[in-house]
Amino acid sequence: MSSKQKASAITTDDARKVASEISQQMDSLITNIQHILYEDCAIANQHMQLCGSSVDELLQELNTDLTDMDTFIAKMTELIGNLGSIETLSTKIKDIKRTLDQLESVAQQIL
Repeated sequence: MSSKQKASAITTDDARKVASEISQQMDSLITNIQHILYEDCAIANQHMQLCGSSVDELLQELNTDLTDMDTFIAKMTELIGNLGSIETLSTKIKDIKRTLDQLESVAQQIL
């Protein structure tokens, strides 16, 4: 083999080694990227599940609050209705007291 062929053979062998190393590094890089993408997808999936459960919990709380608000409004409406009765009773009691005062006044004049 001539020295030119030896140099060419060495260069070809070196190129093959370098190409093999680059290929291995690319495979490793692709594998690492796949793992990173998988982990990112897993984190994003967990985040979406957490957001979904948070929204569901918030909706349940809002439904409970709305139910409580409806109950409160119904009780206040009932109370307002009862206050009307109380005002009527108050007027009747005042009339009775006035009548009793008049009767007491008449009774004192008689005695």
